[in-house]
Amino acid sequence: MKKNKDVSKQPYATVEYTDQLGHKVIALENFQGIAIKKNVYLPNETETEVLWYTSEHDPQTGIETKATYYKPDGTIDHVDDYNQDPQKDYYRDIIHDKDKNMYIIVEMNLKTNQKIKETHCSADGTIETINDYENNLLTKKTYYADDGTISFSKQYFYDNNNDLIKTIFQDDEGDVLDIINHQKPSPQQKESSK
Repeated sequence: MKKNKDVSKQPYATVEYTDQLGHKVIALENFQGIAIKKNVYLPNETETEVLWYTSEHDPQTGIETKATYYKPDGTIDHVDDYNQDPQKDYYRDIIHDKDKNMYIIVEMNLKTNQKIKETHCSADGTIETINDYENNLLTKKTYYADDGTISFSKQYFYDNNNDLIKTIFQDDEGDVLDIINHQKPSPQQKESSK
């Protein structure tokens, strides 16, 4: 990862580099080399760069505090503000799945080391699905149409042993489309099937 650093004597420096996923990144770093703000651009075949998201970071720790995501046309898609709940510290990792030509953004709670959210995006940055988690269990999966609206969602419910017991399908307005009850076979049913 090659960085071109502005070496002027200002307390902040602009750094431009290509990250491990091939994204162009322009970052504002403090004198300790901690990024305060980043602009991340999607790879593009044309001369015009497509801004994917900007992120703001705590100057002391470098932990991301806010991220603004953009649609390919430049309008804001959504904003994640991690300062809304001071009890939670979040960590985000971006994974490039080359086989599916998509990106997976994984958000973790640093205090509990548990997954909170996974956002699956196509190569152009369009959100395809968002998976919400509680206690590392998938609790909701939301599917999005190409225009960014919700297509439908699934909610998952578990018993005390973390076994899936129910799935509820909902349309874009939250109306229930279907309910599937997942029943585990009892020990007697397991024995009789042998």
